Amino acid sequence: MPAKKETLEIAATIAAVLALVVLVAVRMGGSGKRQVPPSPVVVEETASGLTQSAPRQVVKKAPAVSIPEGWGRDPFLSVKEHGAPREAPAGPLNLELFGIVSDPERPGESYAIINDEVVRVNESIEGARVVEIKRGSVAVQRGGQVFTLTLPVEPDE
Repeated sequence: MPAKKETLEIAATIAAVLALVVLVAVRMGGSGKRQVPPSPVVVEETASGLTQSAPRQVVKKAPAVSIPEGWGRDPFLSVKEHGAPREAPAGPLNLELFGIVSDPERPGESYAIINDEVVRVNESIEGARVVEIKRGSVAVQRGGQVFTLTLPVEPDE
């Protein structure tokens, strides 16, 4: 009769596990149906009585973020999102071209490194707007004048 005893123990264990699973499912609200919270109903009082209308959606806007002066523009915003560039400061053009990253097959995706900042066409730096990026030079415009910045030439060794 040892086989019958083992069979009874296995059956009792399975029954206990099933009871435990059902208990956990009931406690967690697992009736098989998802509980959806009821949508809010707007009740308005009119001259003729109370009326129900569809809920109104509230759209929250992100708070405006101010960038501390001297930090430059937010690199995650395009020129259109950032707004108009600041007015050009009076005085000489203090821009130095450090490098150019360009792809002849994608001329609109060229970048220039000017005064340790990465800029693209139509972006501004130090009050000057980048108008063109070529293989060895960058054209910037300030105050109606166009200036050409060139890469420094390394002396031959």
